[in-house]
Amino acid sequence: MVNGLGVMGWGVGGIEAEAAMLGQPISMLIPQVLGVRLTGAMLEGATATDLVLTITERLRKHGVVGKFVEFFGPGLEDLTIADRATLGNMCPEYGATIAIFPIDVMTLDYLRLSGREESQVALVEAYAKAQGMFSQAGDPEPIYTETIDLDLGCVEPSLAGPRRPQDRVSLKQAKSSFQAALPSMMVSSSKKGAEAAGSSHVSATTGGASAAVAEVPAITTILDHGAVVIAAITSCTNTSNPSVMIGAGLVAKKAVARGLKRQPWVKTSLAPGSKVVTEYLRKSGLDVYLDTLGFNLVGYGCTTCIGNSGPLPDDVSAEVEARNLVVASVLSGNRNFEGRIQQQVRANYLASPPLVVAYALAGKMTIDLTTEPIGIDSAGVPVYLRELWPTEREIQETMLTSVTSTMFREQYADVFSGDDRWKLLQVPTVVLVRFVARVASAAAGWPLPHVGWPSLVGAVTEDKRLKFMPIDIAGTDGKVIRIANGISEGVRVALNVPNTISDGAKHEAKPAGAAKASFMKKCMAEDCAAKAVSAEGKPLSGAAKTSFMKKCEKGA
Repeated sequence: MVNGLGVMGWGVGGIEAEAAMLGQPISMLIPQVLGVRLTGAMLEGATATDLVLTITERLRKHGVVGKFVEFFGPGLEDLTIADRATLGNMCPEYGATIAIFPIDVMTLDYLRLSGREESQVALVEAYAKAQGMFSQAGDPEPIYTETIDLDLGCVEPSLAGPRRPQDRVSLKQAKSSFQAALPSMMVSSSKKGAEAAGSSHVSATTGGASAAVAEVPAITTILDHGAVVIAAITSCTNTSNPSVMIGAGLVAKKAVARGLKRQPWVKTSLAPGSKVVTEYLRKSGLDVYLDTLGFNLVGYGCTTCIGNSGPLPDDVSAEVEARNLVVASVLSGNRNFEGRIQQQVRANYLASPPLVVAYALAGKMTIDLTTEPIGIDSAGVPVYLRELWPTEREIQETMLTSVTSTMFREQYADVFSGDDRWKLLQVPTVVLVRFVARVASAAAGWPLPHVGWPSLVGAVTEDKRLKFMPIDIAGTDGKVIRIANGISEGVRVALNVPNTISDGAKHEAKPAGAAKASFMKKCMAEDCAAKAVSAEGKPLSGAAKTSFMKKCEKGA
């Protein structure tokens, strides 16, 4: 996601992560860099999700595994940071290591929107320009290993599925695409009789509008292949993008106004990528309409997209099992591999949040939402998706009045505090500290001058006791003192960070007051004197030693 801001970073495997944790270098081949020149502008009705599905299809076919991808060109002017982050976050699906964008005016605007101080924004701009990393109109094009072009004007409303994120299909072909894929998704079943009986049911493969506000018949009489049983607005990037989230809310608003309802067999959920989303949905009043259609808040971040949808309703689950139905999910996530979303759902489609709402209303994949009515309103009039779909102007006007930098400041001011349930968890209070300690034997007096200042890693627990990683400390007399889990009886430790002195298992501070301060000053001086050596390992003397001692004793 940070790639959308021009920050280079990517995920690594366990081996690389462990090496980094241990401070070890990681070797890598210098990657090839593919430049994607964006031109034109997206047409009315197309969303950032449609763009990312188009890019995924294109780059998968081109082959970008192990490569860096950088987007550039005049088309960037129309892509918000939220749109860019959506593209960057999808790069594992098209195989690239990273998909990065240059720093430009749009980046600075986002920093301001998200509550950064003006001084920070100015620093980013000045640094990027000084390094030649700031993109401006008229700049010469970078030179890449290879370059491909994409006209944003070719992006159309799309889905991806039923099995892979790179299998993009245009909305107008979604019905025929599902019907073509259906035979390959059928599995052998011993319940031939139940399947045969299914032919007498009202088939989801027939056309016609859904009776959205009429009396709902038993689910077993209408459920068939292609039924959408899960519609989830989920995933970290798609659901942090104001344009598609507000778009979904506006679709819901217009649907509710026409008296439409989600189909009763569709399990719906809303899992935004940020608490800011719920704030601007609430401020715009769109949360009410999403709630009405069953898109209630279930949490934040990835839920259904990582298999956390939970079981299907009992009657739906039983019918799917009994008749071996190939049912579908529609979600605004990144991945839709078979079996990943829900074990009973074999067809999974990625789509923009507005389209997720649309398919919850339709309740089936076997409908052409571009030509067939999505439902019947309370007056008995057919309703088409084009009547519910918001214009770009509607989305932008809602964003201007609902999304503010104050929301980012307030929501992220205490982002690490957690909610009330988190705060009520009973956990011990442990503060990890790294410090140096002076250790001595109580029997030999306090302190032993020959014992050095070993580096210890430990913790101060809730009961104020000190816990250390096991360590052996050897004195000049050859004696070894082991400090393990806590301090053994008869051993005293003087800590110069955080300036406490502990005695035995009781860990009581002694000496105290002026005596403690004097002792700590002396210990610090001895430690600094031991470190006062040149690069060649020779002891410092004269002015050089004096200067070093002053800096060392101040902690510099």
